[in-house]
Amino acid sequence: MTGPVPPEADRLYHYTNLTGLLGILKQQRIFASDCRFVNDPRELRYGVETVGIPVFDEFGQTGSDPELVSSYIEGLERFLSPGSAPFLACFSTEGDQLSQWRGYGSESTVVSLGFSASALSEGLVLWNPGRSLRLLPVIYDEARAKAAFREVIPQKDGQLFRIPSGSGNLMATGHMYDVAITCKHPGFREESEWRIIASRVGLGVPEIDFVDVRLQNGRLVPYIEVALGNEDSPMPLEEIRFFPGADPDGTVRAGIEAALSKAGMEHVSVLGSTIPYRP
Repeated sequence: MTGPVPPEADRLYHYTNLTGLLGILKQQRIFASDCRFVNDPRELRYGVETVGIPVFDEFGQTGSDPELVSSYIEGLERFLSPGSAPFLACFSTEGDQLSQWRGYGSESTVVSLGFSASALSEGLVLWNPGRSLRLLPVIYDEARAKAAFREVIPQKDGQLFRIPSGSGNLMATGHMYDVAITCKHPGFREESEWRIIASRVGLGVPEIDFVDVRLQNGRLVPYIEVALGNEDSPMPLEEIRFFPGADPDGTVRAGIEAALSKAGMEHVSVLGSTIPYRP
């Protein structure tokens, strides 16, 4: 299941450092990190506390069974606990944004990788058989996020109801989690973020049991690998941009082009940032 890719999102960009670039080119894979290890944990609480719980409270105030309301809220709270928290890989519709350049590393070590949005959306399930993966846009408007949350809550005639255990219950739970994990405060709107979400639970897929750990920013971060292509359907990488003002002698571009040649991806465009950035 993936979200619809709007026409304006022809490409989705992933910001990373040069080490990450080499790994992605060699393996056609990206790391999706345990969402509890994002830079600001409050970001993940936003969807639960500002969107999910208030919507459930609305049902409680309009006659839904209080115990059922509480059970749904408890389930939403458990969503970010160990063993339940999903994995995320982040993209943006903006491939040349100063705040993103500054946030991802030092001069000359950061690149943005531009993928065909439609090919990425269509290929995730093909490249990752048996996995519960979605590509979804982040929602920055609180009212729209609450409306999206209401749409996926099990309800009838304006009242919550309990779905019998089984695939339907898992699917409803998975959809609620998806909305909760794709809500962010409006202050982050300029990021224009999309996320690959890999579930541990929901949508009828067994809990992921092939988690690895890597060192990132002084912390050990659990992650999984997500394929972005395979031998029959190569990774839809179309463009690489490098840090503003990072290539005065042309060696950054030359190095990236050499890495692309090694990976058999000479067709990928290599561009410098258009931002007149001064450190």
